[in-house]
Amino acid sequence: MVAIFVVMMIMAFVAVDLIVQNFERRKKFSLPVSAKAQDSPADSNLILPLGYFFHPGHTWARIEETGAVEVGFDDFAQKLIGSIDTFELPEVGKEARQGQPLFSIKQGGRNATFISPVNGTIRATNAAVTQDSAKKNPYRSGWVVKVESDSLANDLSKLKIGKDAVRWMKSEIMRFLDFSWNRMPAPAMVGQTAQDGGFPVEGILENMDDGTWNSFVHQFLQA
Repeated sequence: MVAIFVVMMIMAFVAVDLIVQNFERRKKFSLPVSAKAQDSPADSNLILPLGYFFHPGHTWARIEETGAVEVGFDDFAQKLIGSIDTFELPEVGKEARQGQPLFSIKQGGRNATFISPVNGTIRATNAAVTQDSAKKNPYRSGWVVKVESDSLANDLSKLKIGKDAVRWMKSEIMRFLDFSWNRMPAPAMVGQTAQDGGFPVEGILENMDDGTWNSFVHQFLQA
């Protein structure tokens, strides 16, 4: 177990360093992520783009030119959860409240509910969203809901962006390592990490029991 922990710690620091490097490298671009990151499903680095606001429950908000708020779930949650069978989308016209359930995903007999980063009214849902589109780019093709916010300035003040988001994500990675320390199913899991400095133990939650899944949802997605 000590060896597993050491390996995971090293990989976590690599992932954290990549986040910081990506953030610093992308500051000079107007686009939130590079074209390569948008288009290549083989890009296994943890993505934390500029211009996006992050909720502690691992949902994000992006302001469109129309003023609508595009919402989805971040790369951290997408990579840890792994496979997704179905998305459960809310009804258009329904009220969205910041910090309250907005949409869910299912993996076998399990489900995980994501909360809304903003207040407002749901104006559109992405009926085409799938595991593949979310994996390819959780911040573009993986959007789930569009909200017309009625208190946007106040809502955004409670979210994280830029360097604050980087610091928060670093702490979330370390918090997950602590969370998973006594829950690793087997040493073989270490071999399932993403290659070349990718996010540590991608898809790990698929191999953990229902109790661990529910604990993750409660501790990381319902913040």
